[in-house]
Amino acid sequence: MNDAMTIAHRVLGAAFIAVGLAVGGYFLVFELYAGQGNAGDAFDIWRVLDWIMAVAVVLLALVTYALRRALPADADHREWLAANVRFFGSLALLFLFFNVWFAGRWGTAAAEGGGGAHIAIEWIATDITLAILTVNVGLRLWRKAA
Repeated sequence: MNDAMTIAHRVLGAAFIAVGLAVGGYFLVFELYAGQGNAGDAFDIWRVLDWIMAVAVVLLALVTYALRRALPADADHREWLAANVRFFGSLALLFLFFNVWFAGRWGTAAAEGGGGAHIAIEWIATDITLAILTVNVGLRLWRKAA
């Protein structure tokens, strides 16, 4: 691997790890922060994170596809399965994220005042999955660059 690819892997890996830790960390402290009478500010932080998450899920799908395609033909089953789970998991996350984000911000859920319990459950699934997948792929890219 040449120096440019090593740098690209490190930068993307660090970015994915940072996004995953930010989303996962804020997911954990959100209720504490919002519960102290700061609900407006708490949701404003999610609105900023949403844009970062949107970029991250697109990049995640592209990177996991590239990692999947880069597998050698004689890759063992464990490596093949891990690459496919990451790729198809990132595709599912991509569709889920944009569906719930568009519905919550500009779609029917926004018109109904937030969308109710099903939107909240979808956000929980999205936040947890994004945090796990981005950190996992970020660590994989970081190690690959070493």
